[in-house]
Amino acid sequence: MDQVLSSNPQIDFTSLLMATTDQNLVAEAEEKIRQYEGDNIYLFLKGLANEIQDEQKPPTSRQVAGLLLYRSLTSTDSVQKARKIERWLSFPEEFRLQIKNMSLKGLASKVREICSSSAQVVSAIAVIEIPRGQWTELINKLLGQIQDQTSEVKESILRCLGFICQDIPDIKCIQDYSDAILTAVVSGMNQNQGEAVMLAATNALNNSLFFAQKNFEKENERNYIMEVVCQMISVGNHEIRLKALECIINISEYYYKYLQPYMERIFGLTIRLMADSIDEEEVKMAIEFWATICDIEISFRYNKFQPDKINLQLTRQASHHIVPVIIRILEQKDEEFQQEDFSRILAAADLLSKITQEVDKQIIDDIIKYMNENISSQDWHKRDAAIHSFGLILNEQSINKTQTQTLQLLPVIMKMLLSDQSEIVKNTASWTICQITKFHKVIVIQNVENVVNNLLQAFQSPKIALAVGEMFQPYLVETMNLSVLAAQQKSNQDGLQIKDPEDFIQNLQEAILMLWTYIIQGLINDNKIQLFQQYVEFVMSFVTLSVGNATSDLQLSSQYNPHQNTQFIFGVNVPI
Repeated sequence: MDQVLSSNPQIDFTSLLMATTDQNLVAEAEEKIRQYEGDNIYLFLKGLANEIQDEQKPPTSRQVAGLLLYRSLTSTDSVQKARKIERWLSFPEEFRLQIKNMSLKGLASKVREICSSSAQVVSAIAVIEIPRGQWTELINKLLGQIQDQTSEVKESILRCLGFICQDIPDIKCIQDYSDAILTAVVSGMNQNQGEAVMLAATNALNNSLFFAQKNFEKENERNYIMEVVCQMISVGNHEIRLKALECIINISEYYYKYLQPYMERIFGLTIRLMADSIDEEEVKMAIEFWATICDIEISFRYNKFQPDKINLQLTRQASHHIVPVIIRILEQKDEEFQQEDFSRILAAADLLSKITQEVDKQIIDDIIKYMNENISSQDWHKRDAAIHSFGLILNEQSINKTQTQTLQLLPVIMKMLLSDQSEIVKNTASWTICQITKFHKVIVIQNVENVVNNLLQAFQSPKIALAVGEMFQPYLVETMNLSVLAAQQKSNQDGLQIKDPEDFIQNLQEAILMLWTYIIQGLINDNKIQLFQQYVEFVMSFVTLSVGNATSDLQLSSQYNPHQNTQFIFGVNVPI
């Protein structure tokens, strides 16, 4: 096999690797590669490592070699990964040292892509060996080589360090190097280093934040880290800004208690991106920072016995400035809006819902004021944002504060559901009614005939009903809860004033069947029919009884799939 790879004139290892990039030759090339790997794994891996380090070889073949060598060391499949780790550790130490040294040479390649490939290979070996007490000199070696190098080499070393910090199974293995790693990484974020180095350094910092506890405990080191991260959010490079925003999000999660002195600057950076950036990912990341803060501060309500943790009330301090920006984002919904696309619209909606759970009544009053001013607007964007924002402030904490407004608003939203000129507004109205159904049960029961009739009439429009499957999947449960309520209505139910109860029940049953038909079709269209499985027994019971005696009050089983969680809504046992 050694002769095959090195001296046989009919076999050219470089050409074989190059052939994998040719559509006409790739199948045959990949088959030969599998054959060589199976015949002699030692010569195969050595050949790949030699290809990587040889500056005379074509960049393409070296990149392919790096990818194949990396894949020989790890896998996304846990079983395959374990096998590859076991195989690597079974190789003689001398052989492994040869592969490692050749891979390290690739870090200093003149070709940027080869530096990157080598960084992946070196980090993959490090992640295997360092936790087992092997190759312990690597980190110091990398840190020692980072000074006085070209920007390409600095970038590759920083990438390598970042990959190691990201993938190491036990962070304690490199804890002793944390100060040196962070020093090198933060130095690489200096704006005179060049964008490629800054990006690699920012990514490495993000991956190493988890073990930076001691550094954040020291005010001078903490100040320096926060300064450079905030600087990276302001640079011109889009990728660097995104990675820096990810750093800020992780810092808020790991080191929340240290944030207060830096919040004025972070607030300015994030609110400006939310309000002015045209980049979808940047806006979502800025929103995610505040959503993370909200999650942390909401958690204090449920974990009161945390003497070492203090609620800084950052959400409360910033909410009056953030909510108007969220509203403007909600107004940006367009006719092509898709519920399943996690856009800035949905990110902003999620944030508003969380803010309402955390802050005081004033925010709810502001939303209600906005809603009253815009629910009849000529601009459908404002009408939609008005009812969307109102639905978002409905939660367990806001029930008492929104009860009066909900009672007044319900007929208006039902009218919008049936007759608004915008299909987007109709869809949002149906979701808002589902929210009202969830949090204001008494109001819905008091108006059950109008609510059920109007909602079911709206759902007889395929565009709205199918949206339950295709766009409104998150609201399927609440919609089904409402239909369950409707299915169990009785003509003599206490508190109902129905002129013709038999006609009401018959029309109700027909509307429910129509609604379920559209929901099922929508889920089929979206390949998610399995979501309806938990309702099948109930639906079949309803169909059987309604066909047997269409105008009688139905006595339906309330039993669902026992593997589903349930709660009582309107006295009916329903899945949640």
